[in-house]
Amino acid sequence: MEWNRPGKYFLRSTCGRFRIAKWLSRGKAMYLLSDGDTTVGWYRKPDEAKDKAEELAK
Repeated sequence: MEWNRPGKYFLRSTCGRFRIAKWLSRGKAMYLLSDGDTTVGWYRKPDEAKDKAEELAK
């Protein structure tokens, strides 16, 4: 799956279905994966969120 970076803290899949938002809290980053308007989950690494998106796309 290909990803675009429309913003500094935001990734979007080229198909438009998935989004990953980066959240910073006390200097630690967390990544929120969304499928449309549905929250899928929070991940410590962006690659974990991307892997979950790949899994859901199958």
